[in-house]
Amino acid sequence: MKGKYEGKVFAFDFDGTITSEKFHSHYYFIKKKLAPITPDNGLIVDGDTGSLKLFKSYKPLKIAEECSNYLRQNSEALRNPEQLLLKVRELVKEGAKIAIVSFNQYPVVIDVVLRKIGFTEMEIKNMNIILGFPMGKKELVGKNEHLAKLKEKLKELTGTIKNEDIILIDDDSDNCGRAKEQGYKTIRVVKDNYLDDVEKVINEPSISTKCNIMQITNLRGSGEYTNFFDSTEEEGDGIGNLGEIRDS
Repeated sequence: MKGKYEGKVFAFDFDGTITSEKFHSHYYFIKKKLAPITPDNGLIVDGDTGSLKLFKSYKPLKIAEECSNYLRQNSEALRNPEQLLLKVRELVKEGAKIAIVSFNQYPVVIDVVLRKIGFTEMEIKNMNIILGFPMGKKELVGKNEHLAKLKEKLKELTGTIKNEDIILIDDDSDNCGRAKEQGYKTIRVVKDNYLDDVEKVINEPSISTKCNIMQITNLRGSGEYTNFFDSTEEEGDGIGNLGEIRDS
């Protein structure tokens, strides 16, 4: 018997949705010496940076330690983690797939936060985690590049997924609006109990407005998706996935 969420994909934003603050900015501006994994625009899929340039100074273990300390000292850093844990487990039990789509270049921070919430190593491994800044194609602004990559990844595993079967959960109205333009469903996070809206959104018809969007040809120059670290550093080996960190 199929679960009631069979074939549905719930794609959670991270900064401002799973967390109550922008962790990417936190590690840029408060902990300035903690460089992200890459200075480049482009997607990081399940920890794999692909052909992106890597920072030699990316120190995942140090970042993990700093993040863990920060979470211990700031009890309000996470947005309703107990409800999130229970709801995600319910969704998965009923056949849904879970993804995280975020403008974040610190894969280890995602891992530490998910563990803090209470997700197991296997639950995290089964999530589809797509991070990084988009490249700027006209139809792929907002989180749409992440969602397109998510569809591509899941197609290899389960077959074609329709846009209307993917639900973006995000605190940013622009990301939600641009996703709707492409036929995705969305939940805008404006309250801590945002997951109460799951049933309502699932049953709503999908509306693709397909309106014209101003093309962003150079996101680094536009300031919308700017990586503020110096990109002149020599590329290094980096960390391609989080296996070593999770096993430590």
